[in-house]
Amino acid sequence: MANSFQKLADILNIETARLSGDPKRLQLASQMQEQKELKQATAQSEAEINKAIDESNMKPEQKRLLKAMDLATKTKVLYDAQTKKPLTEKQKYDELAAEIKTVIANEGRGSDKFNEDRGGNPNLLKFYDEYIKTRRPSFFEGFYDNSDGGGGSDKSSNLPDGVTDTGRRTSDGKKIVIKDGKEFVFSG
Repeated sequence: MANSFQKLADILNIETARLSGDPKRLQLASQMQEQKELKQATAQSEAEINKAIDESNMKPEQKRLLKAMDLATKTKVLYDAQTKKPLTEKQKYDELAAEIKTVIANEGRGSDKFNEDRGGNPNLLKFYDEYIKTRRPSFFEGFYDNSDGGGGSDKSSNLPDGVTDTGRRTSDGKKIVIKDGKEFVFSG
């Protein structure tokens, strides 16, 4: 009921301004009407976006933070979340290598995360060493399924387990290898 009285008052205000013949008063009344409509539309949009946030599968603290943001930021965050493209294989490898690098920096190469006896995955170190050496995602195809796509020990060049050929040679032709993240000249 109050809403219909408000609409009636707004219409009466504009028509009174129009009848007065004063262009400034008419312009002011029109601007006030537009501002009210914009404010109502913004409030409605904000309510709809807050409802979408409530219905999302975000954590409660993320929902509270997002609701505290302004309308434009909320809209952008929700839009970006819905249109996010899946990662390419290269991006997945890049992210995995970055995570391994962080673990190595914080815990060292002897971390439990790389120790099979403690539930870790020693293939992660091999992956990281090969990634650093090649930076070619195609090299890693089949890395975890023990196919010929790489990632296993380098038996074809007679290197011991845990040693990876960098593909580089010294001036006298000896192999440069990686073991435990350090480069060595292989004389085997």
